[in-house]
Amino acid sequence: MVWHLKNPFARAAAREPIVCIGHSHSEVVKAAAEAAGAAVEVYNFWGVKDALVTEDGVVRLAPWLAARMRAPVFSLVGGAVHHDIGMLEHPRPYDLVLPERPGLPFAEGAEMVPYGAVRANILERLQPYFAIMDAVRDVVRGPVFQLQSPPIYAQDAVPDDDPGWNSYHGPGRRMSPAWLRWKLWWVQSELIAGHCRKRGIEFVPAPAEALDAEGFLRPGLQGTPGHANAAYGAMLLKQLASRAKP
Repeated sequence: MVWHLKNPFARAAAREPIVCIGHSHSEVVKAAAEAAGAAVEVYNFWGVKDALVTEDGVVRLAPWLAARMRAPVFSLVGGAVHHDIGMLEHPRPYDLVLPERPGLPFAEGAEMVPYGAVRANILERLQPYFAIMDAVRDVVRGPVFQLQSPPIYAQDAVPDDDPGWNSYHGPGRRMSPAWLRWKLWWVQSELIAGHCRKRGIEFVPAPAEALDAEGFLRPGLQGTPGHANAAYGAMLLKQLASRAKP
């Protein structure tokens, strides 16, 4: 493999690959690393078999995977809970007010749902992912970084070129309003950041260059409605490189 001076991973060429773990959002890092020829070892828990074991009710990494967790480890674990409750337009449209940003737009005709109820729902859904993050933290001797989930798209319409939408979600399903999705993304991010502080994991915000003036994902960085693309993955690679320096 030939390493060029402009390659941010050039200094790491003689070391073992940087480790990145997670779920579906980790795939953009994998795609970007392959395109750049960067030494990154990606483990997507949706596709890796026998990665986790449960002992006395505690989730742990399987021994073979624990042995691969070399610091620094970068995590994209549990990055889509906000989509679980907010990507699709609900049969009973709802919205919420963020205490930190009460002036954000509110969807016309939506039912007001208490912020505390939404927060509690997301927090409960995050628990299995917190268990995985804790399992990683327990075996890594050195820094662990949790990357924020990709920002939300600003548009409400499903991209015309997404053939998988109807087959996955069913015909006629629509995306919920963008600002509702943004609020849910924000709540999830704050909860994950809080857990990271408790566990000694550094929370890494989304790359600033990926955000537009309102905090949405910039055009050109969109993949499927629930994910960013490899161009966004390239931005994450820079974050990995800057924090993996010896």
